[in-house]
This record gives sequence, structure tokens and C-alpha cells, in this order.
Amino acid sequence: MLSPDEFIQAGDKLIQVSPQWSWQKAPDSGSQYKYLPADKQFLVLKDCISERRIKDLMKNAQKFMETNTNDGWVIQELDQETNKKNLEEIGKQLQNIDVQNDNFSKKEDEKKEETIQQQQKKEESDGEEKIFTVQQHDSEDDEDNGQAPEVRIYTIYICYDGYYYCPRLFLTAILSSDDEKLDGQPIKLEKIFDDIAAEKVNTTVTIENHPQLNQQMVTIHPCKHAQVLKNFADQIREGRSEDSVGAHLAIILFLKFFHDVIPTVSFDSNFDIDFGAN
Repeated sequence: MLSPDEFIQAGDKLIQVSPQWSWQKAPDSGSQYKYLPADKQFLVLKDCISERRIKDLMKNAQKFMETNTNDGWVIQELDQETNKKNLEEIGKQLQNIDVQNDNFSKKEDEKKEETIQQQQKKEESDGEEKIFTVQQHDSEDDEDNGQAPEVRIYTIYICYDGYYYCPRLFLTAILSSDDEKLDGQPIKLEKIFDDIAAEKVNTTVTIENHPQLNQQMVTIHPCKHAQVLKNFADQIREGRSEDSVGAHLAIILFLKFFHDVIPTVSFDSNFDIDFGAN
């Protein structure tokens, strides 16, 4: 679990290593989380390009394996060994991260926790969520029809989920097109499912309102996010000190997991920089 204070620490660390991210305010006081700073309500990353769909990656990877079985190259969705290697690489990258500011208290402030729970219940009662099974469309690929796959421009939001005490990711997308009539048009939320690796989220996503922006978006249900983050951290800690992966790295690990969930969406999750810098 991640406390609100730890969420802020983790968000600040993310912006430090990837300045494309930024904190955003709530549009009005009524949608503001009282337990988060007014100027740090949620994180946003804009202009993330997606040029292909999941089904295109899967088909190309399968074709590649059929003709290059000795090479061993497959995308992450098809090769568990790749995920293992990625975890090892994450561990190397995080090995030198400064953890001197990561001695966070494990005790939750009871009053703050009660406020979080009350606000979360209010949000759940305000709107009815829609649950969909993630399925790739059965129609022929655009390339098979002589058309290039549509280019999508994603905006990614990371909010604090006060019910599950973890980061929660929201997605919206617009179309990038040479046709002025189509350029900038919102992508239907159901079509965003084509860019989500269903097996990574147990085939279920939701369409819900962004908690502060009051706009419907695709979100991946956070019920298992905390456990996923813990599993990542535990594997990276193997052979290292207990405090080698602290709470301030939670969102960085969170994004590495979600890069596997939305592999066609281009955003930085490698952070090839000097993590030892303050």
C-alpha cells in the first residue's frame, strides 16, 4: 500500500527522472483531494504516440518466431523469460538509487485514512462504472485492407486511489491524421481496448470518470496494483538490502509494469539516467 505522502514522494521522483511528466491541479475545489497538496492532485503525460495495435504486434511476433526460432526474440507478451530479464535489468538500474529520504513511516494517520475512504465512497456513488471484457476486434487488419494503422496520441494520467492505496492509471486518446476533419478527434473508449494486453489485466478494464476531471476514460482496475508493485519490489530486492527499493520508487515500478500492459503506447519507462543523482 502507498500512503498519500508516499504517492507525492513517488510522483516527485518520477518527474525528477522524467520531466515530461507534470503535476496538475484539480479544476475546482469541489474535486480536490484534501489529503493531497492543491498543486499535486494527479500526474499527466501528454503526446504519447501509438502507431500499431496489439493484434499487429502479436501477429508480427508470431511470424518472426516461426522463421527465427533459434534467435529467441519475442515480444514480452509471448516470452516469460523476457520479463525475467527485464526485472533483472530494472534491478541493475535501481541499484544505485538514493534511498536516504525513503524512511517513511508505516503507520497511517487515522484521520487522513478516514477522509480518504469517505471521499472514495462519494466518488463511487457519484457515477456508475461500466465493465467490459477486453477483446481484440475480429475485423481484418488495416494493413490487410491496404490502409496504414491509425496513429493515436495518448494522454496518460496517474491518480491516487484512496480505496486501494495505490496509483491508478487513466487513458484517453485522439486521432492523428493528415485529414483535418479527422485530426484531433477523440478515439472511442472501447477502441482503446485494442491497445491493452488483455492477459496482463485478467481481461477486465473499466470505463469510469477521472476523479478530478469528470471525464470518462479507460482505466485498468487497481485491485491488484499493490500486489504487482510488491512483487516487482521483492524480486528486485533479491540479494540486496531490504531498503534497496523504497516507496519513492513506486510509480517508476508502476510504469514499468504498465508498459507491458499498453506496449503499443510510446512512453519512457526505461529511465536510462544516473539514478544515483539526487
